[in-house]
Parts: sequence; C-alpha cells; structure tokens
Amino acid sequence: MTSLADLEPVYTKRPTYIREITKSSQNIYLLYNKHVKCPSNTVNDTKQSVDNTNISLLELTGNPLPADLSNNESFFPLEEQILSQDDNNHYPLSLQTVRRIINRFNKDACHENSVIYGICDGTDKKCTLVLGACQAGDYLSRMEIYNVGCFHQNDAKISLEKMMEDHYNNTGTSKCHVSSLINATYALYGNNLKNYKISNILPYNSCVLYNVSWNAYQYKVPTYIQSAEMTLQTIIGHKESEMNVFWEQFMLLKMYTILLMKQPADLENIVLSDNPRNYAVICEDICYLLEDMGRVRKVALKKDLKKELDVNNFRQEDLVDKLWRILISCNNVGDLKICFLTLFEELAMKETIKPFILENNTSSIAAIISEISSGKLAVPVLSSLQALQCLIELGIEKLKNDYFHILKHFDCMDYEKLEKYWSKIADVCTADSKFTTSSRTSTKQELDRVSTRRIRLTAQPSISLIEVSERFTKLNCLLKFHIACSFMMLGDRSQLSTQESFHDLIEFVKDYIMKSDNAILAKDYPDSMLEEITVKLRPSDVKGLQSKEPIAWNVRLVTSHNRSVVTTIFHHTVRPLFPPCIYNKYDVPRTTDDDVTDNIYYVVKMVNFIEKL
Repeated sequence: MTSLADLEPVYTKRPTYIREITKSSQNIYLLYNKHVKCPSNTVNDTKQSVDNTNISLLELTGNPLPADLSNNESFFPLEEQILSQDDNNHYPLSLQTVRRIINRFNKDACHENSVIYGICDGTDKKCTLVLGACQAGDYLSRMEIYNVGCFHQNDAKISLEKMMEDHYNNTGTSKCHVSSLINATYALYGNNLKNYKISNILPYNSCVLYNVSWNAYQYKVPTYIQSAEMTLQTIIGHKESEMNVFWEQFMLLKMYTILLMKQPADLENIVLSDNPRNYAVICEDICYLLEDMGRVRKVALKKDLKKELDVNNFRQEDLVDKLWRILISCNNVGDLKICFLTLFEELAMKETIKPFILENNTSSIAAIISEISSGKLAVPVLSSLQALQCLIELGIEKLKNDYFHILKHFDCMDYEKLEKYWSKIADVCTADSKFTTSSRTSTKQELDRVSTRRIRLTAQPSISLIEVSERFTKLNCLLKFHIACSFMMLGDRSQLSTQESFHDLIEFVKDYIMKSDNAILAKDYPDSMLEEITVKLRPSDVKGLQSKEPIAWNVRLVTSHNRSVVTTIFHHTVRPLFPPCIYNKYDVPRTTDDDVTDNIYYVVKMVNFIEKL
C-alpha cells in the first residue's frame, strides 16, 4: 500500500526522459511512487474511471515549464533516450492521484513559480504518462505527455498531415499560423553510447551523430537548414578502441605512480606485471637491444608522416621507447632494479654503443643513459623508489611522443607548439637530479643476479624524487592528449565533406588541450569513460543525409492564438523514451516472419498550454 511519504513530491533534477522532451535542465518537484513494485501498466491493470478519462486537457491547472513567451522558437538538437539508474526507480501513480496532488501543490503559496511533474501509469484512454504544472506570475502553463504508440516510419497515423491535424485540434481552430521546427539525429557511425551503461566491453566503442534542425515542414533534410552539429562520442579505455594500445600503457603509468605515492615497506616485492617474464630473459633483451642500436646518439623527430595512420607502427622509436616496452614485463621492483643495472653496466662496458635518443627527450633517465655511454657518469645502483621513478619517466616520454605524432598527423598542432606546451608542464615537475660516486657498492643479491656482468664502477645516485602530485600533473596532461587524439581519429571517419568543418574540429580539439580550465584528474579517472564533444557543421556537410533515416526525429508545432500559446511536440525515437518501470506496453509492428522490422519509431506527444490569467 502506498504511504503518504510515497506521495510527497521530491525536489530534484529533471529525469532524463522529461529533459529530452522539454530540453530544460531546471530542477523540478517530481511526483512518483517511491514504493518499489512491478509496473502498473500490465494486462491486469485496473482501468481509470470514466470521470478521469473524460476530463478535458484544459481543466488541468499548472505548468511543467517556466512561462517563456519571448517567441523564441529555438530548440536544442534531439538525442536518443538516456536512462539513469534514478530514472528506473520512478514508479508511476494513477492519473487521478497525480492530478489531485498537483492541484493541491499549486494552491500552496510557497510553491509559486515552482515546477512540478507527476508520473502517471498510462492506463487512461489517452495513455497519459506525465502531467506537469506551474503558475509563473500572470501566466499559467499546463502540460501532458502521452504515449502515442509504436509505428512503421511510413504509417499514416504519424504522417506530417496527421500531426498537423492533431495540433489544430489542440488549438481549437485550423485557421491559425503554425510555426514548425524539426530536429533530427542521424547515426553516421556506431550507436548512441548514451543509451548504454558504459564499460570497456560494450559492442560499440565510438559514435558519430549528426544533429540537424530545419523549419520546412518536411521529413527529409531540406536544402536550407537552421543549424547542424556533429557529436563525437568515444569510450576512453574500450578494449576494441584503436587507442587502447596507448590506454593500457597509460593505466600502467597510473598504477606505478599510485604505487610511488604509497611507498609500501615491501616495495621491492610489489608485482608490476600481469604477464611477467624472467628477469634474466629481460636482461638478454636489453643486451640485444643495445647491440642493434644505431650509431647516431641523437637524431631529430621523424618528419615524414604516412597518409594512413597505423597506431602499431607509425613513428620512429628511440631507446627510451623500446626500453619501456621491455621493462614493463618485469615481475617486481626488485627485478626492475636488476634490469636497470644491466642496462647501465652494458652501456659503461661497451664504448661502441651509441644509444639512439630523440632530440626532444629531456627526461632524467635519458640524461643518465647519455652520460653513462659517454663516460661522464659512473654506473649507478638505483633504489627501489628511484627504479620505479625511472620506469615512470620512460613511459611518460614514450606516450608523450605517441600522442604528439598523432596530433601532428592530423595537423592539429605542430611539434614546436606541443613541445612549448609540454615544457610548461615539465617545468612544474622538474627536480634536480645529480649522480655522485660513493663508497656504496652493489648488494650481493644484485651481483649474484647479474654474475655475468663486469662492474666498472658502481655508485649510489643521489636523485631527488619528484613529488607524486607533480607526477600526476604530467599524467593529467597525457590524459588530455589521449582524449584529444581519440576525437581526432574519430573525426577522421566522420564523413565531413568540407575542410572548413574539419578545421573547426581541429580548433576545438586544440582549444580543449590548451585551456587550463579543462584539467582532468588522472588519479580519479575510471578505467572506462564516455567522452563527448559537439562541433558546428556547414550545410554542405549534411547533404549526404538525404538517403539516411534518423534515429530520432522531433516535430515541434507552435501557435499563438487568443492570448494563449499552444505547443505540440511529437517525439520519435528508435528506442522507448520512458523506462520500463513507467511504461512498457508497446504493440511493436512485426513482419510475417515474426521479426521486428527496421525503421520502427516509438512516439510520444507533448502538449503545452500557456495562458494569461
């Protein structure tokens, strides 16, 4: 049984299914049944009384929206349904109950200008799903949302003529001026990811949506449009994403940095890899790598860029890049220390080795390698913290160059600007690192594990560890680079027909990178996350939509008549707009083979009356 507490309106943000229709984010009072139970709109539902169903729409008092009589008919682009966990807990009440509570609510003077919505069970003849009401000053606004049904795209019941006829019925006359605005959303690639609970194993990892608006009262996109936008959606961290090869490395860096922050007592034995290799094998790989290194110590970044971007083989790699890939397979920090010792000893013993390091590499680990190979620095033995810090530096430098190359490939930013931007970050994270010889020598365990190595000189480095918070500053920057690169790669397949629009995308991404107020905290960033941006399009970009069917279609009809404003909105989506806990009783058209056909739309209707008292 429903208690009085269950019938008390709750002040909250708008549920997504109402926000999609009203296109307003203003907080509201929401009336719904808080007592969790099965949805009431089943076959055994009791019907509403004849008294309730025969009440005229004009007899409802209240307003779902603040009165806006500025005659501004702009409308936000339509998106598909977005159901939150809260939405799935909004259980409906009977139409009679909702009407009674809304009327009582509006009589309370303290609720003047307050917006209230009530969720209905849809069992009346009109299939009412929402009532809304509010009195704002001298204006009264009332709204109802109905379920119209589920139809084939070409069904006469949802034709343009039928929708206009319905609007005339709402205004009470067909001899009136009607302003129309149509909004359509097209999925050019993938599926609208806002329909799903985000994870890294969804069948879709990205989506390109075109949102187009026009005034002409027609179904297809006309020559002249009001506005057009492109929305790019991508799941950062999705296993099937082209960028996942970089994301996995980023997550390793994040794990290492958190480990560096915690500094556990048994750091040396902390496991670093899910797929570790024996340290002796890793040491052999290091030796082979050094033997294969080119004779030139430093060269410039590779300037030539392929037309097609292959993320697995797209730029020239140096010793730092290759060391990162080798050392991340170390089982623990203890093995990592031994592998670094092997690297340093090999460099010290073989003067013919000329390690290839990119010119823009200013990391301390690159400096150590260069100094040892040139004979200016004695072979250091790193502590556990120092070894982990050096591994983090290897990864940061490697990912930085990867992201730089992708951004340069799309002419988003040149190396000089990227390096200047990065140098500001690096300056914040710079600490003095100097290496001095001392009396400390390698431990017996370290010497035993590299017994084949010939020690020239072992020294204890006095490295100033960079603050972990500053390490995260670099990770935050890399995260922004990763998201920016993901958008550029997705934009490359977005079928933009004009260079101007692609340039707009580039400028948007560039601005996203450079703005300091776009800071993202890598420490708190989840394993997978939906990121989305929207950029404006030009009319020539949407010409190809003539042959495509929208995934969402919205028809808005507005008439000012006899001191009132009547708005009728027909909202078409390829998926139900309302969560099943509110309504799930659709008669879906089927073909003879009993398979659900394509081009089926779920349609709801909103009628809003605004009158001067």
